[in-house]
Amino acid sequence: MPFNKAATYAIVVSCGNSNASGVAVTTFHFTSTAVQDIAACNTVINHLKTFYTAIAPLLLGNGYTFTIGSRVTTMEEPPFIVGATAQSVNGSVTGNVLPPQVCAIASWRTSRAGRGYRGRNYLGPIAASACGVSGQLSAGAVSGTQTAMNTLLANINAMSPVSSLCVWSPTRGDGLEITSGVARGKTGTLRTRN
Repeated sequence: MPFNKAATYAIVVSCGNSNASGVAVTTFHFTSTAVQDIAACNTVINHLKTFYTAIAPLLLGNGYTFTIGSRVTTMEEPPFIVGATAQSVNGSVTGNVLPPQVCAIASWRTSRAGRGYRGRNYLGPIAASACGVSGQLSAGAVSGTQTAMNTLLANINAMSPVSSLCVWSPTRGDGLEITSGVARGKTGTLRTRN
């Protein structure tokens, strides 16, 4: 359901360990009726922490920490840095490591069709134990990620002030509310497009 949004925010989730920082980075965007609202950002960060805690069996352990809210900004020009409180989650799996750029994919859908109205987040690095011989994620990893995605959407949609995860379009300069998400069974390669 569309609403009168006042601001769109970007929350960066980064991953690192004692040997390397920024091993994996992904950004979640959300819209809110609140402008430059630290409390709304902190609430979304807490919901993202719940999400990352739920998918911890998929994520690599071995000293890796996922920092949720390592950077929080508005998407206006110039961006406003929001003084939100970062949260952290440790990966819970030990054992063999996949290359850090190999990630699980969370695909997001909006109420509109077309490439510009879909989004994705790369969740990683992931543990080798979350994949089968074919390189696809196990059924348990996909199911757990899907449940966590559904819970994340429901928790953010229930917020006050009214908020929603969104797909940010740099072309349009706008975020469109996410209506559903799908956990993909295939892994993807973390990449940046500028």
